[in-house]
Amino acid sequence: MIPIVTSTIIAVAVLIKIVDLCYIFQVKEYRMDRFGSTLKENGPLSTLYFRWPRFPAKSLRNLLIICISISLLALSLWLHLQFVEDVLISAVALALSPVIGLLFVVSSVLLTRPIAYAVRTKMIKKAQALIESRPDLISVGISGSYGKTSTKEFLFQMLSTKYKVAKTDANKNTDVGVAQSIVQNIKPNTKYFIAEVGAYRQGEVAKATKVFMPRHAIITAFGNQHLDLYGSRENLIKAEGEILEYLPEKGTAYINADILSFPHTSKRTKAKVVSFSSVTDKGDIVATDIELDSQKNFTAKIKYDGTSFTVTTSLLGSHNIANILPCIAFCLDQGMTKAEVITAVTQLKQIPGKLSIHQGLNKSAVLNDTGNSSVDGFVAAINTMSDQGHKKNIVISKGVIELGKEKESSYKKLISTIANRPIQLYTTDKLFKKHDTSNQVQYFTSERAFLAQLKKTADSSTLILLEGKFTPSLVKGIILI
Repeated sequence: MIPIVTSTIIAVAVLIKIVDLCYIFQVKEYRMDRFGSTLKENGPLSTLYFRWPRFPAKSLRNLLIICISISLLALSLWLHLQFVEDVLISAVALALSPVIGLLFVVSSVLLTRPIAYAVRTKMIKKAQALIESRPDLISVGISGSYGKTSTKEFLFQMLSTKYKVAKTDANKNTDVGVAQSIVQNIKPNTKYFIAEVGAYRQGEVAKATKVFMPRHAIITAFGNQHLDLYGSRENLIKAEGEILEYLPEKGTAYINADILSFPHTSKRTKAKVVSFSSVTDKGDIVATDIELDSQKNFTAKIKYDGTSFTVTTSLLGSHNIANILPCIAFCLDQGMTKAEVITAVTQLKQIPGKLSIHQGLNKSAVLNDTGNSSVDGFVAAINTMSDQGHKKNIVISKGVIELGKEKESSYKKLISTIANRPIQLYTTDKLFKKHDTSNQVQYFTSERAFLAQLKKTADSSTLILLEGKFTPSLVKGIILI
């Protein structure tokens, strides 16, 4: 009887961890390197033992992973009942149940990899065939450490005021993600296709680029996002710029002139290079005299190709001017008039989850920046928060992932950004508190603790910045509308 009871308890504990680990692997795109980075950053104990379990999305691969893991669990339990009667061994097995669950899930991820590869390959070939059948289609690829999604969405909005445009969905920026968007979104009358391409290792941007072989490209910026996986900034820059090497001579590469590696990066393509800058006047297209008016709109003077004009946007954050610049240049180069571009910029809509503003709990306001968090994006979000002029400002962050050896220096930079400003940082990352020299950081053990504290402190004078990814329950608890 005792073995059956203990085996049942072990089974339940392992099953719970199997489900949660399947969720983690799904978020990390079933990659062992990204899962390893998570273990290193959060620690094995926090990852395996001290976290609230979450359910993965409903997908065929997740179903297969869980079914295979349960089969391995059932086999192990049968062996346990047949050959183990020692209570001590059962107790050890119970204590190690998260580790056992990890072994089962890792095995299942590896076993399902050939199936996933076959499905991916089929989808990629289908997308490539569609692209080859459409020589009239003008494709644009967007690469960089951060700002890719915003730039993609802004270019889509601007071109859509005059042309039929398709784009990659959400944050789908891998080879198969690009392929899925091609198959699903490109129609017979589509004139432009815009794709963001991303990577964690060298060669992955190239793989995604080969799916659609763009005629033009935009390089947004280089930071330190996913540096732990790249290993060095040199590797990151080399990888994120791979798209440039696939552009045709008649294509155009729009490259951020403010990146330190601009001289080297601009030489990686045989296409025409158009540099852009919102910091200096050293670029082919530049934005100067950037101002925030009384209506919280940004105005900027644009200089390009011998002409100048002023644009106005209601987008939050001056950093968005840099995201808009290559879009303006591309639209003008594609034949849109200056008046059409000015109108298109005026009509740009804030992207949900990219510093979109909402009504929050206790009549507070919320800046929703729950997309992928990067250090530079974090700084831009804090600056945007300061522009809004609220009396109380609270930043909610669980930290920035995969920064590797630059995590410590990056956190110091973030702490210095909120210093001497009426901003409090609520976090579950102890490293923030370690570098808190002005008592502006409050450490919490869980998301629930965030919400409990906000219910006490937030009011109509409060602006809450949600920086990075959180559980849907926390977001729903903070954002009401």
